[in-house]
Amino acid sequence: MPDKVLIVNSDQGFREELKDALEGYEVIEAASGQEAILFMQRANEIGVILLDMTIQDIPAPDVVSAIRKTDPHVGLILLIEHPSKNVDFQELKEAADDYIEKPPDISALR
Repeated sequence: MPDKVLIVNSDQGFREELKDALEGYEVIEAASGQEAILFMQRANEIGVILLDMTIQDIPAPDVVSAIRKTDPHVGLILLIEHPSKNVDFQELKEAADDYIEKPPDISALR
């Protein structure tokens, strides 16, 4: 599996915190769903995507669908606030490989 991780989150500080926690991996950042989709449409070696479900520019289910169409085998981990409150969560959980509740335990990512 490639050692590249794509973090999709609109909060630059949060992306930087995750990037620091993922020391040893090449981390690429996307501030929006559109940016993530465009990146995935280009040739890349992304092994895992950490996708924040609260991105605002494109509904998260649409981003998940576009990512899966582009690369059905990429690891996809959803960053969610409260799974029980997210109406789309059950459907999205089937399209994703895993999820992490926000705020994540940064030390657990290491």
